[in-house]
Amino acid sequence: LPSGVAQWISSVVQSCRKNGFVVTLFNRIRFLPHITSGRSDERHRAERQAVNSSIQGSAADVFKKSIVALDQAISSTFLADHPVNFASPCFAVDHRLDVLPVLQLHDEVIFEVRTEVLTEAAKLIKSVMESAVKLKAKLLVHMRAGPSWGEMKPLVI
Repeated sequence: LPSGVAQWISSVVQSCRKNGFVVTLFNRIRFLPHITSGRSDERHRAERQAVNSSIQGSAADVFKKSIVALDQAISSTFLADHPVNFASPCFAVDHRLDVLPVLQLHDEVIFEVRTEVLTEAAKLIKSVMESAVKLKAKLLVHMRAGPSWGEMKPLVI
């Protein structure tokens, strides 16, 4: 393990044993009642869940903040003349849109982007996603573009 990781894991487990829960970077709580179980299988599972919840829950928090920031940036940059409520599950697609969020899948966001604005949109998306949350480690966004999923190529911005 890299330096400090074993100590961090131990501190997460100890904190969970003390409090009965773990907390993500943005203060979401997951209770793990089996963290003090007398059964080693239950206790070990809760220990793994404590560490994984801290990591994956915090990653989800960061991603959610990025998505909100992206929605605001895209709306103000590309949709000023075409307001769309992306929160509505059945919004009517305006085919004049230059940038349209299509799908979020785990740690990816997929957009349909008009070729004419691809570079501008990619710069905005990369900038917003890399700066939505300030962490000690820099967040890096890797981009790909193409006319279809099968034809996607890395997009260097």
